[in-house]
Amino acid sequence: MKKIIVLIISLCLCACGLNGSNNQVQKYGEKVSFEQGKVLTYPDFTIKYVGKRTKKYPDETSALTMTFYDFEVVKDGKKQMVIWTTGAGDVAPVYFYIETLDFAIEHGKSEILKEPLGEGTMVIWKRADFEEALKKK
Repeated sequence: MKKIIVLIISLCLCACGLNGSNNQVQKYGEKVSFEQGKVLTYPDFTIKYVGKRTKKYPDETSALTMTFYDFEVVKDGKKQMVIWTTGAGDVAPVYFYIETLDFAIEHGKSEILKEPLGEGTMVIWKRADFEEALKKK
């Protein structure tokens, strides 16, 4: 009887997501929080925030510093790096491609949601949906 109760409790915890794993599939076009090392699962890939770095631009003697956010995207065991940056101040999305699929990452602010995105927050769109929403804006 005790084994059955333990099994039922374990199943309930798993169903409620209280077992410590984060296998929730994220939705395109919705804000998500990211942190270093945390893997986010989307229908077409997984993405992990690798870290933030800064670099003087265009060379090390320049006063301008750019910040880069590095993400590792994985689909079918194939990895690629996607780097989002504010560049010289233009907070624009970065586009990336996986096989035949196109996506956009917004960070800093969302053109579509019309709001700033705080540090550690992003929105990933299918590129076609992103561009269609831009036309309606």
